Amino acid sequence: MTITFEDTTAALELAVDVTKTKQFTQTHVKTLDDLRQKKAHPRIYGELAPKGIKHELTQLVSIADIISDNTFFSQRARFTRNPEMQNIQEDIKANGYSLTELPIMLMRLGDKFIPLEGRTRLEILIGLGMTNIIADVFEETTEANALRFAVSQNAQKKPYGEASFKDVHKAVMTLIGMNEINKKHPKFEDLVFQEVIKITTKLKPGQINQIVNDAKNAAAGEQSIISFPQGQGAKEWLLKNEYVDTRGIKYIAVGTFEDKVIRSMIRQVPDLDPTIQEVRLVIHGGTLNSNDPERDWLDRCKGFKHTFMTTLKDISKTFYDGVPIKMDRIKLYGAIPMVKSLEDKYPMKELYLFN
Repeated sequence: MTITFEDTTAALELAVDVTKTKQFTQTHVKTLDDLRQKKAHPRIYGELAPKGIKHELTQLVSIADIISDNTFFSQRARFTRNPEMQNIQEDIKANGYSLTELPIMLMRLGDKFIPLEGRTRLEILIGLGMTNIIADVFEETTEANALRFAVSQNAQKKPYGEASFKDVHKAVMTLIGMNEINKKHPKFEDLVFQEVIKITTKLKPGQINQIVNDAKNAAAGEQSIISFPQGQGAKEWLLKNEYVDTRGIKYIAVGTFEDKVIRSMIRQVPDLDPTIQEVRLVIHGGTLNSNDPERDWLDRCKGFKHTFMTTLKDISKTFYDGVPIKMDRIKLYGAIPMVKSLEDKYPMKELYLFN
């Protein structure tokens, strides 16, 4: 058998110069298929693939047959545009379209296709004037199953803690709105938790708690649990409920970590206007544990003064021979109520005041 130079070049072509070539070929499809290890991707091609997701084949698909502006996914599967789009585009232009990566993934929809994964690359290829793409084609499935798969693929590419919280959050809220998660189920919180884990295992515990708590609010049709992720919204709560700074009083919202409260006092208080006679520290619980938000608030927020004063006593014994640390100007003032089920004792619009 004679191997021509053209055949050898094609076999070794691991990236396609899409600035010059305007269509992919069957040779490109074969190269990609030969290089790909399906067993390394069980969440796509194997037993770990989400419910209703079944890979059919890898093939060339005409751009004309792809519904790329379909609101179904462009609005639901990603909350924000891919922040790496510019870098990806520059890489494709400079180094070619890589055949060593997984292809763009499409779902069959009648005689057309809609994007499941790889929308950024699809948009770039369309912009470069490509007439077709190499695609993994999946069987048509329900809107909910396709949404789960699309968001999970976005999330799995991210490092732990950097999976797009907003995308996963939006997907779960959408699934609740579609009645894919039973709002009346006695273990609704568990259903939401399992839904998040199916999509991604790369969110931090606090992020998962916030999704579950927000899901409870959505299911109840009211804000039954308030969250202040990383303190966001705590100052606004104080202003909204008329806990406003005056000429002699300053409110500072802080979390339930004694060391951070102490550092906050050291950092902020010396720079305050000397006319401020009283600094009122107000505690918030950040994002409460979704398994038992009532107990979490009672322990960490309502019980914070006891925890904090114990820490001050330990500091006093260790560094000041037991001389009490005075808090004349700085007052541990109160805690923001965050759980509606506790409203009878701790009204949601009033601070719980420490003695």
